[in-house]
Order: sequence, then structure tokens, then C-alpha cells
Amino acid sequence: MIQCCTSSDIQRALDYIGQDFSECIYLYLNLKKYGIGNPNVTVWLVEQQQSILGICLRYHECLHLFSKEHNVDILDMQALLLEQKPKVFFCSANIEAHLQKEWLGNYKKETMDVFEAVPMPEDESRLIYVAKEKDLEKVARFMMTDPTFSEIYNLNSLVAQLRQRMKDRFGRIFYTCEEGEIAATAMTYAELENMAIFSGLLTAKKYRKMGLCSAVLAKLTNQLIQEGKKVFCLVTVEASRKLMLKMGFAVVGHVSKYHL
Repeated sequence: MIQCCTSSDIQRALDYIGQDFSECIYLYLNLKKYGIGNPNVTVWLVEQQQSILGICLRYHECLHLFSKEHNVDILDMQALLLEQKPKVFFCSANIEAHLQKEWLGNYKKETMDVFEAVPMPEDESRLIYVAKEKDLEKVARFMMTDPTFSEIYNLNSLVAQLRQRMKDRFGRIFYTCEEGEIAATAMTYAELENMAIFSGLLTAKKYRKMGLCSAVLAKLTNQLIQEGKKVFCLVTVEASRKLMLKMGFAVVGHVSKYHL
């Protein structure tokens, strides 16, 4: 049986995940940060005889599916996917193994490696800026030049999400400029008191191979590590994977991502 989560269920859901969040890291962060207290978040529990067998969470256009069970019955989760029709969904390996391939239709799969960051040397000669609310539209316009974002968001929805994260202290954005325009960005997509996920690593085409992304990322990750947070990144692009390995980051898990 699958049903919407109530406020009294949140701690039960977190206890179910425990420390096994390498395959549901976004779900865990959103659940712990927002619970059901955000209008953009909906949480469902899959239960049998009052025992949790799985958790589903929707945040904006993304749906996250997680279960620790080896032989999980995903019929309820699959029905939820059909009902919600998310542009993107994430799932743990045991759920993916039971998905009906004919249902997936136009969804395309990517395997995401989960990296953990380590301290990095910084380029002291480069000016790195921390975005303020007034900067969010220009940051969003820069992000929309990349298909990773333009295929999922429109400008207004992206600005709204960035603004919400900033308001909730759930995300921060670092950027650097060349010739008066944004040239590279790195940002956190989610933060808690003890951990964070960074993403949004972008460099404008004409400024690539100048080390700009590395410089912005070093400033961001070092600040987070100095605050006592463990810092993670989910990577699908081979160039980003090579960058993470070059920087000494370690692979600590894998997640499946499906997108239209």
C-alpha cells in the first residue's frame, strides 16, 4: 500500500533510510530539510503491516524512489510514476531491476556516480563571487544555455527554484566572470548542517580549458568542508567524471536517473 506521508511519519522515514543514503541522496536531503512543510515537496510511504518498504518523494519536476528491500514489489511505485509523470526520476538499483521496460517509453537512462569531495588548492588570482538574490536571473539565464537545464526547466521555474533554495539556505551559487559576463558556475543543490551536494558545474563554451570551473568549484567545496560538511556530487557527464577524478574525489555510490 502506498499513501501520502504525514508529519508524524517523517522521522520513521528517516530512520528507515538510516545511513544508507548513497543511492537516495537527493531524497534524503529534501526529506530531512523540508519534510512535508514545503508546497513543492510531496512524500509517499510504501508500507506493509505498518512496516516501511519504500519511500517516494517529489520535489518540483523530479520524483525520487527508494527501497532497501532486495525483492521489493514496485507496482505501487510504478503506478505513482504513471500518475505523476515527472520529467526526471531517480531510483535505487533494486527498484530499477523491476521496472517494466515497456512502460519506460521515452525516458532515457543515465547512471550517476556519487563522488565525495576533498579540499582543493585555490586560484588566489581569480575573483569568485557568491550570488545574491539580485543575481539569480542572470545566473538562471546562463544555466539555461545548457541542455541539462533547458530540457527540464523554463527560465521562470528555474529562477523560482534558485530563489527558494537561497531563501531556505538550502543552496548557494558561486560564479566567476570574463569580459563582464558569467563564465563559469558551481553551486549547491542541497545543504544540511553536516552535508551538501554540489552541481551546476558550467563553463561557457568560449571560456573552456581556462580552469574556470575548477577555480569556482575549489572555492565552493573548500568553504563547505571548512564548515564541517561532507560534500557530494552526482555525475553523469564523462568530462565531469574526469574532472572529479583529477581533483582526487572518490566514488562512493551510484544512482540511476531517468529523464525525458
